[in-house]
Amino acid sequence: MEKTEVYIDFEAISNPFARLINLPSGTPFAYTLGLLNEKNQFETKTFVMDFTMHNTLTSIWIILRKFIIQDINKINKHVNIKNIIFIGHNPDLETKCIKRLFPENETKPLISQKNISLSKLTAKYITDNYFSKLKKIIKMNYSDDLVLNQMLDRNGAIASFAGYWLYTNSIKNLKPKDKRTKYYLTLDKKSLLRELKAYSEDDVKRMIYINTHMSNEDIDKLAKEINQKRELIKILKLLNIDEKTTIKDLKEKIWSW
Repeated sequence: MEKTEVYIDFEAISNPFARLINLPSGTPFAYTLGLLNEKNQFETKTFVMDFTMHNTLTSIWIILRKFIIQDINKINKHVNIKNIIFIGHNPDLETKCIKRLFPENETKPLISQKNISLSKLTAKYITDNYFSKLKKIIKMNYSDDLVLNQMLDRNGAIASFAGYWLYTNSIKNLKPKDKRTKYYLTLDKKSLLRELKAYSEDDVKRMIYINTHMSNEDIDKLAKEINQKRELIKILKLLNIDEKTTIKDLKEKIWSW
C-alpha cells in the first residue's frame, strides 16, 4: 500500500527551562504538520498545548497523539495513520516523539545533510524574522543573564522558553519566590502564541518548499555553498576582521597569515 508522507516539526521544552518546571528535557508541547489534502494541495495545521487543561507528562502525550490524528484527518480524511511516514528535518526530536506517539510508524529525514539548517537552505526564497517581539523583551529584562542572552540567536531555544512561559503562566496562585518563576516575564500571551505558531509553521512550509521546488542536485549545490561560506567566516574570524577593514587590508592579512 502506498505510504502517505506527513511533514512534522515539534517544539519542545528543554533544559534549563524543563528542569524548573519538573518536566523531562525535550518534552514536546507544540507541532506543525503538513500533508496533501484531497485536492492534492499541501495544507498545514499547527497545535500548541493548553497547559491550563493538560499539564502532566502523561496527559501531554495523550493530547499530542489525539490532535495529530485529528489534524491529519482534517486535512485528508482518507489517510490511514498506519500508512504514514513522518518527515522531519534532522529529526532527532521528531523521531523520539513519533516513536512514543506512533511506535509503528517510521520517521525519515527530509535530506541527508544533517548539519544544514532549513533557514539556510531556503534563505534565497523565504526570509523571516522570528520571535522579534519576544527577543526584544528578553533583551530588555535579562540583559545580564548569560543563559537567556546566549539563546537570542537560537530560535529553537526561544521556542523552548516560550513553552516554559506558557506552562508557568498556567499555574494558579504561583508565588514570586517559587523556583519556577526564575525566568518568568510579564508577556502578552496572544502575541507570544502568534510568534510561536509562525515559527513552527514556517519550518514545515520550508520542508514542503524544499521537497516540491528543489532537486537533490539543487540541495547538494546549496549545501556546498553554505559549507564554503562557513569556512570563509571561520577564516575571517581568525584574521580578526572588523567593519573598518578595507579590501587592501584584507589582502595583506591573508598573505601574512
